[in-house]
Amino acid sequence: FRLTNVVPGRYQAQARTGMRGDGELAKMDIVIGNDDVSGVVLVTAPGARASGNVVSDTGEALNFRPQQIQVAARMADADAQGFGGGPGANARVGDDWTFELSNLTDARLIRVNTPQEWTLKSVFLEGQEITDRPMEFPPGQTVTGLQVVLTKKISVVSGVVTDDRGNPVLDATVVVFPANERLWMYQSRFIRAARPDQEGSYRLTALPPGEDYLMIALQGLEDGQAGDADFLATIRDQATGFGLADGETKAVDVRLTTRP
Repeated sequence: FRLTNVVPGRYQAQARTGMRGDGELAKMDIVIGNDDVSGVVLVTAPGARASGNVVSDTGEALNFRPQQIQVAARMADADAQGFGGGPGANARVGDDWTFELSNLTDARLIRVNTPQEWTLKSVFLEGQEITDRPMEFPPGQTVTGLQVVLTKKISVVSGVVTDDRGNPVLDATVVVFPANERLWMYQSRFIRAARPDQEGSYRLTALPPGEDYLMIALQGLEDGQAGDADFLATIRDQATGFGLADGETKAVDVRLTTRP
């Protein structure tokens, strides 16, 4: 292969055989200077496979068809992009509530898309909880024993955004994030953002319980800024705190914060 007009900098070269989930992958970090780089050899290898099943937290039967949900192995690092998030990183669930993810590379978080009345509660690997812990899957190996636990206990946080005069604010973004900085990671379930409706009301659902949360309403946020750890550090002292129990519905009104 040959790539021309590459601007100097740090890169990652990637190769993939085929376009299916069972293809092989190769990655290599490369530093490009002012001179040509030659003799690069990319050696492909199969990604990992991971299998498991989906259950409810109470042991009751899931009251929807398995085809209505999808299990995903999402990248845990925003900088880890490319072929590793290919087709095998998403899996349909079989009639027996089992699934298999394939072609996995890099650190992953297991997530699931669910019907409206259900949400993800936890993920276990051979009995050890890994819900919010990025997992490295060994290349070429098959990992079994994943268990995705769903629950109907869905939390709801809602309220009204107002200005200093108590008037509803429509042009704002409500950001909810945990006080625990270790949870300010990419793909965090604990960080959410919402826009008010025409009456200044916002609504957020399915925040994980058991954490001390912070809330703030701001204007002029850029796309993705609400999930940036450095940004959260600059606003945490201006945010309002609240707790959230399992399946709790809580009303929290928030006043618009003017950033310096």
